[in-house]
Amino acid sequence: MLLDRRPSRLDDLLVEADFYGIGVFLASGNDVELLLAPEEHRPRRHTAAAWWFVEDLYQRLRSASAA
Repeated sequence: MLLDRRPSRLDDLLVEADFYGIGVFLASGNDVELLLAPEEHRPRRHTAAAWWFVEDLYQRLRSASAA
């Protein structure tokens, strides 16, 4: 989440964002400050569609690098 101003209840916002694993950044001028780092995405399970997508992508990258 990118904020353009510091909210009055920042602590509450950070607690909720932390619960959901969402990163929080604050933009001020040309700078962006990290207020809370996001959690790394880890899929809970593998689906057939996700597995097919990875296999298809691997084949396409392999074909492209061989050309």
